[in-house]
Amino acid sequence: DLFTVFGKGAHPGFRRLREELDVYLPDHASRYWKAKDYYFKSSPLNPTFYYRGTAGPMAWVALNTFIGGRGKMRDYAAAPPQSS
Repeated sequence: DLFTVFGKGAHPGFRRLREELDVYLPDHASRYWKAKDYYFKSSPLNPTFYYRGTAGPMAWVALNTFIGGRGKMRDYAAAPPQSS
């Protein structure tokens, strides 16, 4: 379960797992993860925990700009170096 949560970044039973671990967590941590347990639910826009916060949108922009996006950045990255 630990690897599924933090290694893969998504766990279909995270809410159940969090409820089992609640007895070991301080009150503030329990409240935080109770409010944020959806972080570990996979969705098309946020497939893993690691797409939450600023890192996710930045990764999406970077991937679309450099790999799948259109425009000069992809072409520039693929261009051979120019001699001066």
